[in-house]
Amino acid sequence: MNKITNKLAVLVLCIILITDYGESAILSIAAFLISVSLSSMSQCFIGSRISAAVQFVYIVLCFYNPVFCCMLPLMFYDIMSERKIFFEILTGTVLLFNIKRFGYVQIVLIFAIIAVSFLLEKRTSELETAQNKLIETRDQSEEVNILLTEKNRYLCERRDHEIRIAVLTERNRIAREIHDNVGHMLSRTLLQMGALLVTNKDDKLRPELEKVKDTLNEAMTSIRESVHNLHDDSVDLKNTVIELTKPLKDSFKVKLDMDFSEDIPKNIKFCFIGVIKEGISNIIKYSNGDSVIITIREQPAFYQLVIEDNGTNNNGIIYSDGIGLENMKIRTESLGGIFKYYSEKNKFKIFISIQKQGRML
Repeated sequence: MNKITNKLAVLVLCIILITDYGESAILSIAAFLISVSLSSMSQCFIGSRISAAVQFVYIVLCFYNPVFCCMLPLMFYDIMSERKIFFEILTGTVLLFNIKRFGYVQIVLIFAIIAVSFLLEKRTSELETAQNKLIETRDQSEEVNILLTEKNRYLCERRDHEIRIAVLTERNRIAREIHDNVGHMLSRTLLQMGALLVTNKDDKLRPELEKVKDTLNEAMTSIRESVHNLHDDSVDLKNTVIELTKPLKDSFKVKLDMDFSEDIPKNIKFCFIGVIKEGISNIIKYSNGDSVIITIREQPAFYQLVIEDNGTNNNGIIYSDGIGLENMKIRTESLGGIFKYYSEKNKFKIFISIQKQGRML
């Protein structure tokens, strides 16, 4: 828009100049129309050979008839936009060539309008450069902000994950301590109480000893349940899958695609772990491929597990009575899930889908 405004201003000055030149009206109008047309064409094809050809043609016309020099500042604006030194020199040459054909005032006006054209173009170019630099700086700033936001989100997620792993690890340690210490002490106490009941000869003490034994049994059951709950809650599915796949990495290229929330139900979590263990065992024993992909995804209505490798087994024949596959099926169907397996060319895939509680597949 700035260039159009500048060229309109230069055009007005050129019209005043060509009117004052005193040439015939027809030739002046022709020069006006030709210069405007060629300048528009040069602007449309700026930076191309067509623009250079148009500018060269107009300078040749200036050599032919000096009336075209009155409109030369308009074309000079386009020449300056492309920074073509050769055409700038030609512009000065054509003005010197026609200097005797103009009066002193007219030649001064031509040079003055060319100077105005030069200053306008330079100012516009500097303004556009500054605007482009501002846009580039703003884009870079937005890009940096996006990267920093993403980095901060990743660090927060990583921190939360590490805190969760630390909590789960501590739960697991507490469960082991209770099992190894308190559990064993209670077991020993129960044995001692059983021996005391056998050796006791006082019938009056027997009911009290039975009550103590029952209390110890309840305590043992309660601790056992607490230990199991602590241990079950301390299992992180992602880390467990990573650990389970380590034996594969010597012979297979392993890809893990896991996308699920941390509150996946325990029964589904242990079902997936059991199926993955069995699947990895089968891959190590029977697969002749070199790539394994394990995918765990949480969908709005169900959880999904896919295990696939690129090996072939007996030319695609699958033995459906295999114990491993049957165990996987039993685990899945016990939770109301769907268990499928099939073989394609250079691919064996196990597919499991278990619906969320209260959702229908």
